[in-house]
Amino acid sequence: MLRELAFFIPAADEVARLQRADDLEGKLFRKVAEKGHYAGRVQPTNTRQGTYALTPSGEFLGSLNHNDPKRVADMLRKAKAAWDQMDPALRRLPESQLRPENAPQRFERFYPADGLVLRMTTRDLPRTKTSSDWRGQAFNIDFCWFRRAEMLSMVPEPQAGATAYVSDEVARRWVRLHIIDIVRGQSPVWEPNQVERALFEFKTEDVRGDLQTIRVTGSIRAGDQGQWSIDGFRDMNRPTPQSRGLRLQVMGRAVWSRSKQVFQSFELVLAGERWGATQYNGRSDDPGPAPIGFVFEKARPQERVAPANWWGYGWR
Repeated sequence: MLRELAFFIPAADEVARLQRADDLEGKLFRKVAEKGHYAGRVQPTNTRQGTYALTPSGEFLGSLNHNDPKRVADMLRKAKAAWDQMDPALRRLPESQLRPENAPQRFERFYPADGLVLRMTTRDLPRTKTSSDWRGQAFNIDFCWFRRAEMLSMVPEPQAGATAYVSDEVARRWVRLHIIDIVRGQSPVWEPNQVERALFEFKTEDVRGDLQTIRVTGSIRAGDQGQWSIDGFRDMNRPTPQSRGLRLQVMGRAVWSRSKQVFQSFELVLAGERWGATQYNGRSDDPGPAPIGFVFEKARPQERVAPANWWGYGWR
């Protein structure tokens, strides 16, 4: 990457929210996007996803929707030249628009600092036949949040063999919003009646001084049948009979600090079988059944990224 490209400050966000939000942030994004590569487009979809270069005031500098780093670098190089030629007065947002009441109401304000935040990684597990291109190495990440009371419900009594369970509501939220085949792309959440089993059992394995070791086991089943498209834009107006599902076993271990009342570590593996495809999850050529895995680990404090399906939490 060329030296001048370090001039830009990178940021990532969920385009679906920005396309609809009625706050300053959403309006600013739409002002820029309507000058970019998808300006005015409503078909095949109205998405405005991509990489955009803009000034703090919302002036458009450049955009594209491509993952080739050379093409992105070329776009940013041209955007920097546009910045250099711009009237400095146009670069910054007017002070009148920086009032607190104009601040976006992002879901990050609900970040459970006194609860539990997990980083999820999902990918295909080894099998005899895998794709030789990027799809064979694909993975995706998300973040899973638990408020303090929800976290505490995972901690059994500090005696070997004691067990605890999160509520059915929390367990189903965990499955519905996070345990989805998004390895290659996006996929809809599970509806409540599509989660057949959501069991997470927390059992005290050992207590040594302040530290309580907890073994986590369980099983998950979810499935859906109906008619939908499975090949992106190619068949979006030609839905056909489909089914999709997951069948997973839960295995993990966590260490709880009794004095600090926090999980010192939390590692959870979900492994099993997935099948089916959805419109944007890149499985039209790979419906399975095939092995899939999910790993949940305690996130770092600086990882304050909201869950992808934050809207399903219902937190107010």
